[in-house]
Amino acid sequence: MLLVLVFIVGSVLSVPQGRNENEGRRKCPRPGSEFLDLLPADFRDDEYDQLLEVFTNFLDVLATGEDYFTVIKSFEEFLVAKKSGGGGDYVNFVDKECTPKQSAFKLEDPEQCDRYWTCSTQGKLNDTLCADGMVYDHPGKSCNLPQRVECAKRTKLQPAQPAGDCLRQNGFFNDEEDVTKCNKYISCTNGKALPYQCSTGLVWSPSDLSCTRPGQAKRPKCVKAAAATAEFICPDTNVLKFGSYNTYDAPKDCTKFFICFSTRDFNKASCDEGTFFDKAIGSCQPAETVFDCDEDGKRIKEEDTIEGDY
Repeated sequence: MLLVLVFIVGSVLSVPQGRNENEGRRKCPRPGSEFLDLLPADFRDDEYDQLLEVFTNFLDVLATGEDYFTVIKSFEEFLVAKKSGGGGDYVNFVDKECTPKQSAFKLEDPEQCDRYWTCSTQGKLNDTLCADGMVYDHPGKSCNLPQRVECAKRTKLQPAQPAGDCLRQNGFFNDEEDVTKCNKYISCTNGKALPYQCSTGLVWSPSDLSCTRPGQAKRPKCVKAAAATAEFICPDTNVLKFGSYNTYDAPKDCTKFFICFSTRDFNKASCDEGTFFDKAIGSCQPAETVFDCDEDGKRIKEEDTIEGDY
């Protein structure tokens, strides 16, 4: 029956017609009148041609097997929604109506970040919730981790569904209070938790979803805890001699030195064999040219504090 309708409507609308100058509407024979009666009396020729194209596309995306009256009813709903939108994109979350297009498309919920809507080809809105712990990423047209999505004013979320150590069914979680666990976190998938631990000297950064140096993790308690047990404390300075870092000598061992970054995090490093760290230069030099070190690599003159930038 659908093929018959396409033939009838296509034949009727493709036949050149005269123009009614008073109403600005084409005169058409009665076959397919169920469709034609949906049009307003003042429908112009150019609008008529555009609507024919829209209707052809509309038929293409309908499920096969639709009967004649179902197709007419569907297109009537299309026209009503189109008129409500004033010809542009129209969305009404209360009445669950939208501007139908050739294919279904997704919309973000205006208030809830983990909820999105699908506008059907019939102009109907249907809502869907992301899996617990995920939120809707409108640019990506999919659900993603909250740290990777800008929710902005969409602050509402569905009630949490905690399971064991998982605060929500999905996501990454860590203990913000216990500073002995700054380097630990868990990954949750459908309520199942897997524990992980960062490498030595690194802590878990919830905002970056990665292990970073303490100063980069945006976790003040962890920064303070790391400083309390640190082998070395980097001086507080904005002057970085080597672009993004400074170097400092290890007070007792000429073969070792520290690399300090702008965050005051550091890496411990070693000189190559046969070289000692020259604090005056800020780099490893041939052992015989570093005069404040003995032949065994010990600092001849110990310093209680380290001053200056290198």
